[in-house]
Amino acid sequence: RALEHAGALAWPGTEQHWHRGWFLRAGGGVTSRANSAVPLEMSAQIADLPAIVDWYRERGLPPWLALPERLLPIRTPGSKLTRVMVRPLASAPSVTPEHRATPSVTLAPEPDADWLAGYERGVPVGVLTAVVDGELTFASIPGRAVGRGAVTLAPDGTRWLGISSMRVAENSRRQGHARALCDALMNWGASAGATRTYMQVLADNDAAIGLYAAMGFRLHHHGRYVDANQLLGP
Repeated sequence: RALEHAGALAWPGTEQHWHRGWFLRAGGGVTSRANSAVPLEMSAQIADLPAIVDWYRERGLPPWLALPERLLPIRTPGSKLTRVMVRPLASAPSVTPEHRATPSVTLAPEPDADWLAGYERGVPVGVLTAVVDGELTFASIPGRAVGRGAVTLAPDGTRWLGISSMRVAENSRRQGHARALCDALMNWGASAGATRTYMQVLADNDAAIGLYAAMGFRLHHHGRYVDANQLLGP
């Protein structure tokens, strides 16, 4: 629950609202994380769903629920099964000779035109740069790879680095660029006070899961998305 809290603050959409333990996010319908409600507090209940549906309806959005496993007794399979993988930052790897061969990673507080071109997704800058009580950086290897880092605080006092928006150009894959970006982001996160880091990866993305596992990331829990309308019935 604490990790999901930090993760929600790191990708909160452009509008947020608390409703009885649920953290509701809206971001114009772009990306599931930025447009879903997540049960972050013990007080969140299934009985709250009608109000959540109404909140999203007012914004012309479907009422998606982001459901980490074990937080609510909802058995609907849902969609976009996600693996949340974590590792400590204290043992973040130093740059190895293999990685020195890659171009330098640059960090910036906001995504510039080159970063957005490398990302190749139509996510508004306002969604990418949104964070609640945290710090952001945008990493890039010009023309080859981009990534995003966000440091936010969990209720238990842990400062988490969330690594997201990783994208490597098709003609630059399997050359160590993703690992170099992660190393740079982890070093940045440690300097910002984070002690642990996480990634959210679609469960069927075997290549990414294999890479992150090789870097020391381990499965923490699963999550999925469920349309609240399916739970309310006719």
